[in-house]
Amino acid sequence: KLQRWTIAHAQVGWKIKEPGGVNNAKTQVDLNASCFNQELVCIETKPKKSPADPGIWVKKGSSLEKITEDDVLHKRQLPTFDNALGQEDSEYLLSALTTPYVRIPIIVSFFASKDRVSALLNIELQNLLESVLFEPMRWTPKNAPDIRYVPARNEELVGCPDGLLLNELEHA
Repeated sequence: KLQRWTIAHAQVGWKIKEPGGVNNAKTQVDLNASCFNQELVCIETKPKKSPADPGIWVKKGSSLEKITEDDVLHKRQLPTFDNALGQEDSEYLLSALTTPYVRIPIIVSFFASKDRVSALLNIELQNLLESVLFEPMRWTPKNAPDIRYVPARNEELVGCPDGLLLNELEHA
């Protein structure tokens, strides 16, 4: 159907299919997603780590600890993605992954240079870029209170109501 769409139409709505949300073996999540006035996809897969999570590229003592830029900078050997990137470029890319709210413009400009665009022939880097662009990260309501302190005292306040990509397109 041809019609004029607004940002409100693009906001993805999620709802759990089953009352418990996770099957008995706790290996699959059952969700429905709706957007543009229609149900788009049913997800029935085992939850996995996102390629945009710096924790899968930079290992830390505990898998529950959040990876920081310092962790990336102090790592002696970083992944080169089958030699698609050098150590310096890998350090820059993985450091950008530690800053979720501002990583879209940083990583897009990183791959936009002539000497790095060929690195996207690597499937892991393709998946990483796709995750950075299209994973919405934390959702917050439109009427969420303002963040008054940096870093935020309540991490639940850090997010955007329409996902990172739409937020970036709207405010960049």
